[in-house]
Amino acid sequence: MRRRVFKFGGASLGAAGGLERAVDHLLGEGGERPVAVVSAVQGATDLLLGLIENAERGRVDASPFSAHHRDLADEVGLASEVVGEAERGLRMALAACAEGGGGRGRDAALAWGELLAAELLVAGLLRRGASAAVGDIGALGLRVTNVEGRALEPGGARTRSLVEEAPGALVVPGFLALDEEGRLITLGRQGSDLTAVWLAAAVGAPEVELHKPVRGVHTADPDLVPGAGRIPALSWGAAFELACCGARVLHRGAAKLAEQERVELHLLSAVEPAVSGTRVGAHVGCEGPEMLALGPAQEPGAVELCVIGRGLQEREALFQSLGETLRAQSIPLLLSRRALGRESLGLSVPQVDGARALRAIHAELFEQ
Repeated sequence: MRRRVFKFGGASLGAAGGLERAVDHLLGEGGERPVAVVSAVQGATDLLLGLIENAERGRVDASPFSAHHRDLADEVGLASEVVGEAERGLRMALAACAEGGGGRGRDAALAWGELLAAELLVAGLLRRGASAAVGDIGALGLRVTNVEGRALEPGGARTRSLVEEAPGALVVPGFLALDEEGRLITLGRQGSDLTAVWLAAAVGAPEVELHKPVRGVHTADPDLVPGAGRIPALSWGAAFELACCGARVLHRGAAKLAEQERVELHLLSAVEPAVSGTRVGAHVGCEGPEMLALGPAQEPGAVELCVIGRGLQEREALFQSLGETLRAQSIPLLLSRRALGRESLGLSVPQVDGARALRAIHAELFEQ
């Protein structure tokens, strides 16, 4: 029987009751031997970035990190020695940052967020009588082929064998891999998505559940556009374009790898499990705009308003209409109709007008 693969983001583990919900979900939906990939608990990565900045200024202090996890550790009965070991390891990494360790030192420090999150989830499963263990990323074969691009080597027979030999739940720290010299390296924000898709491809799992602090993919960022609607199904290509346009709902490398390996993705809410979320796979949407995103532009002081959908590059009249919509709102259009990818085009507007432009275009396309 194929193992099921799950990814739990920081909000899944750090929000009130989040860790117990993740345990409940694995025990109820994961089958006998699920694979779970974890991100650092909510707030841990930002905390670590602050501690790294302090260390680079000469102040090395890892104690806020263990304090951040203390309540969760007590909740699942994680031994204080494990938290203490994480604090000592982080202190060594911060000391390296203080001595000019550069990117290597920063990666070694950031890794502790995911490493401790994996220990917390395993402790929660063990407390409920389940069998569980933390997966070693080096033994599993999570290695980058290109440090600059953070591309992962394909998983092979050894990866499949190690996963299959695990007697219970296998919990793998996301966001991390080894470089050519065997040193820890991070995969960027949302990098745990990439870890989960890589594992699914390696073991032949047809789908990955991605538990995130969102209710799925929407026609625009619902924090900026209150009227944005949830999209129930999306193609791999559109999801990749969305990630490339700056939306932080999915790692672009994960979307690309999922399409290459034909792994379906199911984005689910970490805090509203009853919401059906968004499925990403071999979906063929209708011609025309599907969603919008705001991302960085090439021009200084500008943002790219990305329109994503099939057949857009052939629709000159549509973009003339969108330009008129922006002009009616007194929003300058700095550059229009730039092809961004297979399924997206961009409109550059001043950064100060970005959110207002997004709402105006959304109203034009989706609220008529």
